[in-house]
Amino acid sequence: MLSGSGANTYSWTGGAGSGGTLIPTATSSYSLTGYSISGCSSTNVAVVSVTVNTLPIITTGISNPSVCLGQTTSIYANGANSYTWSNGVLNGVAFIPTASAVFTVIGTDANGCTNLAIQNITVHPVPNLSIAASSYSVCEGKQVTLIGQGANTFTWSSGISNGVAFTPSVTNSYTLNGSFNTGCSNTISPVVTVSVFGLPDITISTEKPGICPADSTELFYTGAETYTWIPPLGPGNFIKPKISTSYTVFGTDLWGCQNTSSVLITVHPLPTLQISSTNSMACIGEQVTLKATGAQTYTWNASLVNSEYLFIATTNTQFTLYGSNVFGCLDTTSYNQNIQSCSVALLADLSKSDVSCESRNDASIQVNSTIQPRIPTTQYRIKYKWLGTDQCTSEECTTLNALAKGNYTLLMIVTSTVNAHYQRTDTLVKTITINDQNPPCNLQPYHGITADFNATNDYFHIDNIDVYPNNSVEIYNRWGERIKRIPYYNNTTNIWPTPDEIGDLQSGTYFYIIFTGDPRVNNLRGWIELLK
Repeated sequence: MLSGSGANTYSWTGGAGSGGTLIPTATSSYSLTGYSISGCSSTNVAVVSVTVNTLPIITTGISNPSVCLGQTTSIYANGANSYTWSNGVLNGVAFIPTASAVFTVIGTDANGCTNLAIQNITVHPVPNLSIAASSYSVCEGKQVTLIGQGANTFTWSSGISNGVAFTPSVTNSYTLNGSFNTGCSNTISPVVTVSVFGLPDITISTEKPGICPADSTELFYTGAETYTWIPPLGPGNFIKPKISTSYTVFGTDLWGCQNTSSVLITVHPLPTLQISSTNSMACIGEQVTLKATGAQTYTWNASLVNSEYLFIATTNTQFTLYGSNVFGCLDTTSYNQNIQSCSVALLADLSKSDVSCESRNDASIQVNSTIQPRIPTTQYRIKYKWLGTDQCTSEECTTLNALAKGNYTLLMIVTSTVNAHYQRTDTLVKTITINDQNPPCNLQPYHGITADFNATNDYFHIDNIDVYPNNSVEIYNRWGERIKRIPYYNNTTNIWPTPDEIGDLQSGTYFYIIFTGDPRVNNLRGWIELLK
């Protein structure tokens, strides 16, 4: 504001108002004219010059515009001589902001001119961490899960993972660091302590780790408070397994920690006693030796201690053997020694099947022979000599097949070797008649020939043609012309058509006449269908 004196009223030039009020925008000169009450103006003009200084240009800066709660930052201004920040902040001096805010600075230059600037600061919260644990005390070998809450990501000490079960080996304290996605983090240390209890040291002992079948032993055990056995123990902790068995104990201590231990109870086998005789069917007066195997020591009939027992055969006798093996396990067995007078007899029956039809050689004879009394097959041999046939040149046939009608005589010779001192030969003669009281076999021709060389219906087949050895077969075409005559037709070497004839024959119907060569049997006529 400009003011004048010495007049009643005033008039300013240069843009000032009547009262001398102005807002100059640049340095300027202003003149004043004064007026008296009567309206006379002053004879002199007062002139005043007003200098206008520019405002300072304030700029701001910040060391960290975005911080986590509790972190320091500093703000500063440039462009003036002195600065005044809101909230008591000092220019360029680090401080800890408590919340996101806008800070204002007023800068004053050397002319006393001031200007205003602002600076934004963002303060991010830090995680408010909490934890949960599946357990704060575990037994050795058990797992624990630690779960951090209140952040986006979590980092545990000792390399464990958040929410993932792990197995601590010793008692330990664990620190948790949690971070938001803004990068602000917090740490709780130590956040949790997990105590690890050692497992009980269980020991098992027994007076007899190896027993014989039907024996028992007692188990002794220490190291825990309570015990569970698999399989269960018997009264007084005695066990009596039938086979080798592993017994396992689960012991639990006062902390609830459990450990296990096992012991193998071996059930040794009984000796596998066997008795063999030099002659299982001895003759009276013969010297016999019984030999025992399968054990380490032997006792015969509760007195004789030896693996062999020599005696003279008098009557059927039962011998009792006791044997003990290397484990001290004892078993017993018995052996019945058979004694006989050593007289033998050969018995035999002949059974038969007659021929199926006249002139057919399809009868058979079966021999059923026995030795009385029965002795091992290694001690005798029977020879079979058949009279009336050239079959069985080996003299070992008990069955004859493909026989024609007639009488057949069998001479059987048995040689019995009961022992080294006794041998006997007996003979038996049996005769049997094969009958042929049936009529001749009927001829049965097949009416189809496929000629495709698959071994089925490749030629004209006639069942029972072999019964008529003097036969002949004639083949005619459909015009009645004989195209083939085959004497002694036999379904093998004399056939129609042969492989060489197939190519010259046409598919179609052919006719045949079978001359049996037997005056008692009529000739046979019919047709054949040939397919190619």
